Amino acid sequence: MSSRRGGLGGTVQGVLEDAEKRFCMQFRQALNAIWRLYLPTVKNIAEKDRLLAQAIKAHPECEKLRAALEGVSTINAVNLYITTGCGEAGTFKMGRDASACIGLTRLQHSSGGKTNFGSIGRLTKNIALRSYLVNGAMSVISHVDKREPQTKKEKRVKQLLECKSKKCVAVDSMG
Repeated sequence: MSSRRGGLGGTVQGVLEDAEKRFCMQFRQALNAIWRLYLPTVKNIAEKDRLLAQAIKAHPECEKLRAALEGVSTINAVNLYITTGCGEAGTFKMGRDASACIGLTRLQHSSGGKTNFGSIGRLTKNIALRSYLVNGAMSVISHVDKREPQTKKEKRVKQLLECKSKKCVAVDSMG
């Protein structure tokens, strides 16, 4: 990476190449060693992203999930697809059942025709997926909170934000 590119790579290269800067040789050597460890990690992440993009192309259902749910990244779409039964018909009767499986809707206790709703289930098998989905929704909600709403859903989110916290609205919007 050249220093002309700017950003982290440009800054690190500038420090390493310029002996006139106020950094001692030991610091520059340590920085160089860390930089050499960092570069393969970035390449490894890029390769994993490429493989995930191929997985999305192989399973159009994943792309539909990513497009339909705001704040859902490629890896979350793949995880959601796997968690919800890989698109097998009849796995869940309703979307609410799939949301309950992930821990995004209220727990339901039914007896004798009477339905009781409890709190949102946090004790799920895939805590990481639930967390990633909520964080993605939080990101979308933060953007909606900073600007004027453009869709009906954004207007509803704005209204909910007037009386609830961002995290509650994020979980409500996912479920």
